[in-house]
Amino acid sequence: MVRKLLQTMYQLRAFVMRSEKQQEKLLNCNGSPGSRATPPPVHDAKLGARVNYGRKIMVDGVEHQQYHLLLNTNAEDRAIRELERVHPNKKWATATIPTNADDREEDKKETLTGIFDDFEDDINSDDDNEDDTEN
Repeated sequence: MVRKLLQTMYQLRAFVMRSEKQQEKLLNCNGSPGSRATPPPVHDAKLGARVNYGRKIMVDGVEHQQYHLLLNTNAEDRAIRELERVHPNKKWATATIPTNADDREEDKKETLTGIFDDFEDDINSDDDNEDDTEN
């Protein structure tokens, strides 16, 4: 399961990194919680996952935007579709970035990479927790 989630997240990451428009949408921090940040719905089946905006939170006195990785019900990949059916609307991973435009724009690529690195860490961390519960 973890391998399939990571594979899907990597596809989404590649899609975002190839599109300046999707990068801007992801970094704008203006979406309401639960609304889609990226990709456009037309790509749901092919990519199998999306990023939704989460809440704005304070971290060390600085406002941050949360992002959540969710799976799509109409994913082409049967395993991803089944995971979404069994765990509807589950937030598989969470990332946060500062909402201050100067902090985001300083190194846009690093900020974007950080979002997907956080997603990867969360997915791998969930795998570690599942292993612990099986013992």
